[in-house]
Amino acid sequence: MPGEDFYPSRIGGTEQIIQRKDPIVYGDTQPDVVHTLNTSQLNAYHENGYIVLPDYIPEMATPPAR
Repeated sequence: MPGEDFYPSRIGGTEQIIQRKDPIVYGDTQPDVVHTLNTSQLNAYHENGYIVLPDYIPEMATPPAR
């Protein structure tokens, strides 16, 4: 049915755990493309649901010197 929302939490339904309908990450690794995730990072994200990117924005993680 066109226009049907498969995620009930967005339409005022009750909270519930449902199976994911869409992929977590689209595509595969692209080693020739700058700023893409490598295989290890994609696997970690798929397994854990989050990813840690050390030194991604270091100026936000380290307070400025006084």
